[in-house]
Amino acid sequence: MVKKLKLKEEMLEFFAEKMYIAFEEFRLNWKHQIINEIGHIKYEDKWLKIILKEIKPKTKVYSVWSKCSNCEIGEIKWYPQWRSYCFVIGDIVLSDRCQFATSGFTFQENKTHKSSKTKRGIKE
Repeated sequence: MVKKLKLKEEMLEFFAEKMYIAFEEFRLNWKHQIINEIGHIKYEDKWLKIILKEIKPKTKVYSVWSKCSNCEIGEIKWYPQWRSYCFVIGDIVLSDRCQFATSGFTFQENKTHKSSKTKRGIKE
């Protein structure tokens, strides 16, 4: 009798685990379908919003919006010459490496400027 109860408990645990896995797969697939709808916000922070604009056969196009001025400032799309996604503003194409370099430089300049002791004309 004890063996049968233990077997039933093991079977229930096994099926519960399988159901949980199946539910998680369903949830992830459902979420994936929602995310790939045109007009869905892919990223959002205090200043920017990135929206899925177009789905092409092999790539996607995203629209980058300024939340301050509520206008499109550019697109993120596949740039075949560089074989990567790039941020495109009109005729200007910025790769992720370019954006990373300028971001690092800007961060360092801000840090240097803010840590300088000559703020508002006051020298210490």
